[in-house]
Amino acid sequence: MTSFEITSDSPDIPPITGAAAKTIGVLIHRVDDDLAAALVLGLMQKAAQHDLRLVFFPGRHLHSTQLFNRQFNVLFDLAYHLPLDGILSLTNSYQAGAYEDEISQVFSLFGSTPLLSMNFVAPGNPSVIVDNRAGAELLFRHLIGIHGYRRIAYMRGADGHFDEEERFAAYLSALQKAHIPFEPALVVQGNFERDGGRRAMEELLARQVPFEALVAANDTMALAALTVAQERNLHVPGDFAICGFDNLLSAQREAPMITTVHQPMTTQVQIALELLLSHMQGNSIPLVTKVPMRLVVRQSCGCIGERGGARQDSKAFPAEQGANYRERILADLGLPETRATVYKSYLLFLEHCLRQFEKSGWMDVAIGEFANECLATEGDISHLQALVFYLQRHLLDVCPSLRSAPSVGHILACAEQLQKWQLVIIDKLRAYQLSIRQREEHDAEILSRLVKTQLTDFSLAGICQLLETTLRQIGVTQCVMGLYPHSFDYQLFGVDIPRELRLMLVMVNGELDQSRPGQLIPLDVLLGETPCINRSLVQVVLPIFHQNRHYGLLLLDMTDNPRIPLEWLRHELSSILVGAIVAEELQQQQQHLQRHLDIRNHQNARLINIVERDELTGLLNRRGFFHRAPAWVNSHGGRDIRLVFIDLDDLKKINDTHGHSEGDLALGVAASLISTSFRADDLIARLSGDEFVVLTSGQQGEEDLRGRLYQQFDRYNQTSNLAYHLGCSLGCYSFRAEEMVSLEALVAKADQLLYEEKRRRKRGRTD
Repeated sequence: MTSFEITSDSPDIPPITGAAAKTIGVLIHRVDDDLAAALVLGLMQKAAQHDLRLVFFPGRHLHSTQLFNRQFNVLFDLAYHLPLDGILSLTNSYQAGAYEDEISQVFSLFGSTPLLSMNFVAPGNPSVIVDNRAGAELLFRHLIGIHGYRRIAYMRGADGHFDEEERFAAYLSALQKAHIPFEPALVVQGNFERDGGRRAMEELLARQVPFEALVAANDTMALAALTVAQERNLHVPGDFAICGFDNLLSAQREAPMITTVHQPMTTQVQIALELLLSHMQGNSIPLVTKVPMRLVVRQSCGCIGERGGARQDSKAFPAEQGANYRERILADLGLPETRATVYKSYLLFLEHCLRQFEKSGWMDVAIGEFANECLATEGDISHLQALVFYLQRHLLDVCPSLRSAPSVGHILACAEQLQKWQLVIIDKLRAYQLSIRQREEHDAEILSRLVKTQLTDFSLAGICQLLETTLRQIGVTQCVMGLYPHSFDYQLFGVDIPRELRLMLVMVNGELDQSRPGQLIPLDVLLGETPCINRSLVQVVLPIFHQNRHYGLLLLDMTDNPRIPLEWLRHELSSILVGAIVAEELQQQQQHLQRHLDIRNHQNARLINIVERDELTGLLNRRGFFHRAPAWVNSHGGRDIRLVFIDLDDLKKINDTHGHSEGDLALGVAASLISTSFRADDLIARLSGDEFVVLTSGQQGEEDLRGRLYQQFDRYNQTSNLAYHLGCSLGCYSFRAEEMVSLEALVAKADQLLYEEKRRRKRGRTD
């Protein structure tokens, strides 16, 4: 049935009769974070082998208290209405806090459609789970047995989460087996997110209860705990060890690298897809299938280097085995079949380098090229790191001649070279991650600037024309956007979703299909026989909404690999489209209001507020500014007018370090500080992202304006007691009403002056 090594201790699910599946719906929490990357890649690889089509439905936590996050769960209802041949539910990714009956409620939406659950045992449905308890026991056994730690703190994940319950049970069991008393003060509550990890670590340190090691229920919280420790000048592992779960790529980027339990996500999803497909083809499959985890030992627990493999106590292979140690190394790496030959060639080459050892830079160049190839192919270098570590452990097996060497100098030189190779690999990883971040920031800036400088026609047709160029520049070549015949509100499961979409934009191979816009397409046809995306490719469906009002859907081809995160792209496109949609509604309502004057003021005020006000800050948005600015300028004829363009400093860093909720708070504070720096009758707006614009008049000079605004921010920073500095830069362009030809041109000039100011301030700091 499958070539994967799995275990099962449960009855089989009887076969499903009918044709083999062609389209698989994937229920998942997100599609473009660290945890999802390996899952998505594994599914895409396995789907390509079987000529399957995947449609991803990225919802959110079922118990999310945030209105915005809950809106993504409309996709679960949407999946129910579509002609899917099978459902693969990555249940633990969105389960957080939901109980078994609530998960069953979601699954019941799909009726008789074959469904397989991952990392959550769902009654009546086949499940594939990682052996959380056994994996956690490996970690605790290492901490207690190898390092001798007895005061081990534990940072819990989301309450009620399946993975969390299993891992916490292993923690309690490990303490009991080692005769270590359980101390409630050593347990803190997290939520699997970075912000929850920070709060939990701060709470643990505030308790002032001594501990020797901290185990977090996932790597994300372990990394947050490491950040808090470093901010307080605490040394890991000197003051205490920190360990995690999942083996995210980000766990390898920090110093020290995080000791963790590897969750074989790629293997797991491929097993799950194989089993689901087998079930649909008429075969019986196990009710519960367990996939083993393995311990990955790195520096954060107090060990040096990296060790991987399912066997915690694996020893050096005897020299008399000769080349057989290669097979053992390759087996321990847990490589996909497609990569085994590649890594064997790496191993043979590195052996040759060590046997013919000489101090030459070409060996470092070669290992760097290997790292680049691994990153390009796998997006990961952990297997290559583990390979070099194994060579270090079995150096005498690689070079038997070293056993009779007259001096230990040669051995030490080889060991030094192996350690140097590890540093080369890490440098390549850091350069790779930096290039990705720079590329994402550059392409995000492209989209933001195109929208900011060119979007003046807010009609749906005008937006589509602009998006054709914009999407192509950021790597999107296959895309469908459609609007429902009527919008609807979404709160909980079971909403009646319109069954048709009016196509608005259809992009095929980077070109607009001009024949499609305006067509009404049934949802089951659109997602079952998509007119612009081949069935063998992989799609993600994303909702277009504002607050809890839903207007349509966005379909993207995930094999496009756009150069900015998909959900960030969704947010930007949704904001643009909703503005156009609401503008059309406004126009229709205005025509209607001419015939119904008694309700005009109420309806008009509501719609204008939606269209022209920024929801986060309460300031005018881009549309409101461009709508009101001409009249404001004309009313100030004969006077000096200044257009001030303001950009917040390091908002992205605030979002990345402290979370988007803190970033939203910073935007709100900045809006308030800007508003208090100008007069009540000045025109103030948030154009987009971290950019604000002000129209003001009067005798006050540019330097006075700049000084007053900077002083407002400085006063706030002195009293805010926040972990970050809130600042801004501004560009100021002066003109008279009689000189204005194009408001867009004035904005562009002020924007240019802003960037000159940023460069000036940066030079000042450098000097």
